[in-house]
Parts: sequence; C-alpha cells; structure tokens
Amino acid sequence: MNNEWKELTEKLKAGDKRALARTITLIENETPEASKIIKEIYSETGSARVVGITGPPGSGKSTLVDKIVSEVEDENLKIGIVAVDPSSPFTGGALLGDRARMSRRRFGEGIFFRSMGTRGASGGLSRTILDVVKAMDVYGMDLILIETVGAGQNEVNIVETADTCVVVLMPKTGDDIQAMKAGILEIGDIFVVNKADLGGSEMMARQIKTMIRTRESENVESHSDFHRDVILSSDLSSLDREKGWVPPVLRTTAKQGRGVDELVEKIDEHFEYLQKSGKLEKKRRNSRRKEITNILLDMVTARILEQIEENKDLENLIEKVTVKKEMDPRTAAKKIISQINL
Repeated sequence: MNNEWKELTEKLKAGDKRALARTITLIENETPEASKIIKEIYSETGSARVVGITGPPGSGKSTLVDKIVSEVEDENLKIGIVAVDPSSPFTGGALLGDRARMSRRRFGEGIFFRSMGTRGASGGLSRTILDVVKAMDVYGMDLILIETVGAGQNEVNIVETADTCVVVLMPKTGDDIQAMKAGILEIGDIFVVNKADLGGSEMMARQIKTMIRTRESENVESHSDFHRDVILSSDLSSLDREKGWVPPVLRTTAKQGRGVDELVEKIDEHFEYLQKSGKLEKKRRNSRRKEITNILLDMVTARILEQIEENKDLENLIEKVTVKKEMDPRTAAKKIISQINL
C-alpha cells in the first residue's frame, strides 16, 4: 500500500465510513499497514464508551443489542456494533457473516455494524478486537457495542475490553447458573434476565441476586458495619453507590422492547459511576496492561515456533519421545526451550 495507509488514516479521522470498514479489514488480516494506522491514531483514542453484551447462546443478545440501538438512536449518537462470531477453521472468517438476526435491520447513517470471527481466540473475543475498538473510537463513535459469541463460560475476556459488561441470561436454562459459577458472575456489571415473558424469570432473577449478595459478603470484613448490613439485606438497590457498585438484575423482553429503557439507564449509571469513582481510568489501565502482555506472548510464541521449525534436532527429539520413549514430552520441551534465543 506504500503510503496509502496515511491517506486512509486521515479519512478515518475525518469520519469516512468506508475508511473505517477498510481499516477494520486490515486489522482483521493483521497487516503491517494496520499496525502503522494504530500507531498513528493511538494518541487520539479513549473517547468512546465501550459496552460488552455477553451470555449463553439463545439468550437474545442480538435482539437486545438491536433494541438498545433503537432506544438511543434519537440521541444522534454515532454507534459502532461489533458482533463476534465463530470462525471458519479454514478461512478464519466469521461463519455467520453479517448474521441474519441483525442484517434485516436498516441502520441509520450514524450506525456502523461489523461481524468478526474469533479466529480461534479463547474468551469469545477476536484477538484484534481492541484495535477495532481504537479505529471506531477515532472514527468518532460515541458508543461501541460488542456482542460476543455465545461461548458461556469462556466469555470472561470481555472484561478486558469493555467499560461496562452486560450479562444476558434467560429463564429455564440451568447451564446459565453453572456458567456464572465458573466466572461469568465475576464480570457482570449489569445482569439481564431476557425473555422475561417465559416462566421462571422472577425465580432466576432472585437466584442471581442471591449469588451477588454471596459474592459481596465474602469480603464483608473489609466493609464498614453500615455497608455490611446493606450487602446482606434483600434489597440490592439500597446499596450506597458511593461505597461501590452492586450489579443490578433486570428483566427484559427484548422482542417487545420491554425493560430496554431501564437497561440503557443502568448502562449510563454505571459509566457515570466509573467516571466519578476514578475506576474508569484504572479499568482502562488494566486493559492496556493485559493487551501489552498478550502482544508480548504472541511475539514470543511466534519467535519460538519459528526457531522450532528451523531446529534440525526436533525430529530426533520427537522420535525419542514417540518411538524410542527415551524422553517424556516435558523434558523434550525443556531441551528445546534451552536452545531458543529470545
């Protein structure tokens, strides 16, 4: 592309939607031009609010995202939507493409939708999602909604990307509670029991509230007497927000749009809480630390694999492990790593 990336960067900054789409494609393909663009725009990032929508398959995440957009569309916001889909094992592209559940919607001029593949990344998020968020931010997005692939227990990585994490569940799915026990409870800033018109939604909401109270009470000794009493009370909403954020548990019926207005209010409240408490800066700092660590791991892994391919002794070691059984795999790995120059 020579210096075409510079022109693309300027168009991106100027709010050119085609430039944004092209930039995201470069980022997904992990091209050298993408790295140059991110380096150029990085100092201008940090303005957009990022909301993650996560939860088990079939819980209605896409419908909820659609209704959230409808709820805030009149505010003249620029909204970016990233739907993270499973990847084809052959091409790395999103299997569902611009999936049918969202593609029927006619998005307004200020709304941009993009489907991305996970490309084998754990946690339900594409490895390149952070750079896509940066590009959308500099483009001028006010709000970025990330809907993750319905991987259930593996979606905890969204906490590294989003300012606010909304966990969407539905009644009559016992696996949901198990998923929360496995870690998804820890990442939720707001919990939504969707499809509340189905039986069992009230019971599930109560279960989630109980689990939140249990989590909060585990560290009860570190709180004041007042805070301890409030945590252990039955009314989660009575918690003094200045002392901390207790995730609200909402019930919605996204198809009919019921409860979505309250969800949007809670998303706004949470972001305001992060700003006033100083936790937004801390959260984003931790995200950058994790991002740097992951990039380092990718670089080191690539270097190791490259040198392994060039190691003529590798086949001899494999023979010793698999055929002669003179060496176990761990010992073989240690021998290889001792010869690698990082």
